[in-house]
Amino acid sequence: MPSITKAKIIHCFLFSFNPGVTEDQKEGFFKAAKAIEKIPGIIAVELGPNIDNPPYEYTGVIYHTDDKTRQVYVTHPTHRYFVENYYRPLTQENRVSCNTIVE
Repeated sequence: MPSITKAKIIHCFLFSFNPGVTEDQKEGFFKAAKAIEKIPGIIAVELGPNIDNPPYEYTGVIYHTDDKTRQVYVTHPTHRYFVENYYRPLTQENRVSCNTIVE
């Protein structure tokens, strides 16, 4: 596992899948999300069940080396592909995200 202690920006997001999303679709979602790790400046992408913030089913965390690379990530084709083909169509609209700086 990459060293997340090198992260300077952490992007967190909470989401739930739409009703009727199949296990195969979820598997594709998680695989596409992990592909984001190939974007330069991304240290790691972690996704898992959300354990304490209902009504969200899952939490995602993306570790960035700095804010400049986070800005590149936002418009990077791999990220855009994930958002347009998996995140928006498969998850409920009440999703939440935030970014924080780690000193």
